[in-house]
Amino acid sequence: MGARSRRKGRTWEQELTHILRGVYPAARRGIGQARSGGEVCDVEGTPWWVEAKVGARTNPRAAVRQAEEATDGRPVLAVCKDNQEKPGKAAEVWVTLRLQDFLALAAQAEGVPFPPPSVERDLVSDPGGAGPEASPVVVPVGVDLGATTVDE
Repeated sequence: MGARSRRKGRTWEQELTHILRGVYPAARRGIGQARSGGEVCDVEGTPWWVEAKVGARTNPRAAVRQAEEATDGRPVLAVCKDNQEKPGKAAEVWVTLRLQDFLALAAQAEGVPFPPPSVERDLVSDPGGAGPEASPVVVPVGVDLGATTVDE
């Protein structure tokens, strides 16, 4: 990886650390990863194993897989930022996590036990053979989960 790419990644990690401090005051950039690539996640001081990616075409699934291979047991969170395409237009930032981790987070926000009986059946039965681990959930930053409804 070239110096420019490393610098861009480091800048994004620092920016993301600052953003996450609004929720996790102890958030700090995981500088150990700069030395060995596997000691710590990109942003420490959160309950998540945070993988930060920035680029023209980030790959959220690959970021989740990379984080899962390195995690110390914490649930993984891939935060992917697209390069800014036009001056004055903010780059899009996406958060990706596994469905089971999203459901646990949503249950906590709603004050209900996790997994609820209906979800537990779905996670255990696995009718499609892919399992709950098959597809990460991509949640755009800024979505109010309390106000989100799904229409079928």
